[in-house]
Amino acid sequence: MNWMVSSLAVNNMITESRSIQNRILLEPIPFAGDTLQTIIEAMKENRQIELTYQGYGKSERNYLIEPYCIRLYKQRWYLLGHFDDKFRLFSFDRIVKVSASELKFKMPKDFDCEAYFDEYFGMMTDSRVKPERVILRAHGQERYYLRDLPLHHTQHEISSTEDTIDFELYLRPTTDFLAAIFSRAGWIEIIFPQHLKDELLGWSRAMPTRLDNDSSTLPQWDS
Repeated sequence: MNWMVSSLAVNNMITESRSIQNRILLEPIPFAGDTLQTIIEAMKENRQIELTYQGYGKSERNYLIEPYCIRLYKQRWYLLGHFDDKFRLFSFDRIVKVSASELKFKMPKDFDCEAYFDEYFGMMTDSRVKPERVILRAHGQERYYLRDLPLHHTQHEISSTEDTIDFELYLRPTTDFLAAIFSRAGWIEIIFPQHLKDELLGWSRAMPTRLDNDSSTLPQWDS
């Protein structure tokens, strides 16, 4: 709920500053329009929704799901849906069509949407990836950026030198987390556990293959 209070406070502050609105630049938020409205109304009434979804490079598929929650993350809207006793995330930009059905569902009173994502880095969720302790070492100026903007809410500083800071996290190290570390290679490295270090080393070795237009050895994730 803190994020909502913060968002409303920022929105009010900007609204009251119309005279300089051309000097306040924000990241664009995608307009989800009818899709967002339909899903929100279904959530209010605890109605299942029918949606047609097309993942990248895949054929369209129809779903009947229970809409548990929606989340805006890195300029994309996502829906967490429940069906067939499992959860799945649906990105709004890949929803072909959506409508509320007449079928009702009972939202579990003890389900906490925020807690569902608690052990994950971002929007990639995979229960097969077990939570574990991860130690990162940040070098140079990057150590200050990482201190000011943690990668995960469990992140805390455990040691430092004149040039580095070591941070400890406890999370499920899914592919998107590893990709974030890999994108800052040279500034951030994984110190522990060894198997994650080895995985990123494998990505590095696969780079020449990628340059030869063969992406089969690179990390993949569901779309």
